[in-house]
Amino acid sequence: MPSPITLDALDLRWDQRQRLLFLECKALWSGQINTNDVRTVFGISRAQASKEFALYRQLAPHNLVYSTTAKTYLA
Repeated sequence: MPSPITLDALDLRWDQRQRLLFLECKALWSGQINTNDVRTVFGISRAQASKEFALYRQLAPHNLVYSTTAKTYLA
């Protein structure tokens, strides 16, 4: 069985690591997060925020589930 991918194993920029860390902490703390949360804190575009969610979901596929009715990710 392959070992899980960790942030240390990836070649990520510091700012990208910070966004992924925020995404995980906010989701676990409040139980939900959306692209606007990430955009507001980091001043990035919706497209960039969506890329961060896609990367996070690759790294931890079972941590977030998208709710189409609430239009947010649930922890």
